[in-house]
Amino acid sequence: MVDALSALGRATRASAAHWEHAAGTLTRPDLATLKCIESQGEVRMSCLATAVQVHPSVISRQISALEAAGLVERRIDPDDRRAGLVRVTAAGQAQVAATSQAFADFLGRRTAHWDPARLALAADLIHEMADSLGPAEATTEDHTTTEELTTA
Repeated sequence: MVDALSALGRATRASAAHWEHAAGTLTRPDLATLKCIESQGEVRMSCLATAVQVHPSVISRQISALEAAGLVERRIDPDDRRAGLVRVTAAGQAQVAATSQAFADFLGRRTAHWDPARLALAADLIHEMADSLGPAEATTEDHTTTEELTTA
């Protein structure tokens, strides 16, 4: 299992040259963060840091760069003026869509010879493995669970 996951990781990184052109100057962590925000609509910065499993200072710097690039917008949370909310802009959505499509096209070309049932099974198994490897139900210092943070 370890060898298989390592091989998949290496192959994914090696394939990046075939599809990362669509990402422009964005890094994979930037794209992951944009996708996370996009999936939640508008999210508190603290919840975003928890969702992508980085320190709040890291997410703050990352969001500052994405904001400077016009890919996200920040505003004060009207329910708690100490907190900030972030959402993906139309330009950010376009960037995520272009990069996701480029990766999907690359995967489609590389797996075109696969039987559709095996391809669906592979996708299901990868999702199941990702779920199993994901963080266990964690709590913050105020005892808020990870799930509560990402659905807040």
